[in-house]
Amino acid sequence: MFCGHLRDRETALMFPGGDARKLAAKIEELVSDSTLYRKLSRASATTWEGLQLPVKWGDLLHRWVRGEASEVEWLKQHSLANSL
Repeated sequence: MFCGHLRDRETALMFPGGDARKLAAKIEELVSDSTLYRKLSRASATTWEGLQLPVKWGDLLHRWVRGEASEVEWLKQHSLANSL
């Protein structure tokens, strides 16, 4: 879900899901490398903002129920499929 938005060692540390040993190794790497920690910390606010969607649930439902051509176009433009 986040792979297209995060870059390993630039905006996050990546590891395979479900692999506790790899997660532990990444945590150890982060706490033992002050330069990496500082770099990721500085990028954290911008990275978080980049993960936020500009669509509110109520807005999405309202536009979907109305179903007008302009609303359908808005839904297409704000589709998660467009962000991949």
